[in-house]
Amino acid sequence: GFASRNFYATFLAALHVESHANLYFPEPILKYPEIRSKDFRLAKKIKFEDLLALFDNDSEKLKLYNPHVERKLLKRGKIIPAKTLVSLPSDSNGVLGSSFVESD
Repeated sequence: GFASRNFYATFLAALHVESHANLYFPEPILKYPEIRSKDFRLAKKIKFEDLLALFDNDSEKLKLYNPHVERKLLKRGKIIPAKTLVSLPSDSNGVLGSSFVESD
């Protein structure tokens, strides 16, 4: 009914506002650089601390790349189970070892 009748007009309006954001939002809009990552499945369980080392021991960076991993696992002393999908920075090649299997 009503919603589908107005979809195209609403889409065009949103496209216009996005294209002319500086007219509608006078303050600068900050665009962050794209996060480039590579997905892996854990071949075996791994300690949180070992995974954290791949992120320069920066837990916020680890959480940024892996919002899908349960927060209760991303704490010191925890074990991350095998077959967990983990996203690593794409520039972390060569430091993975046998704990990781590349995911499709």
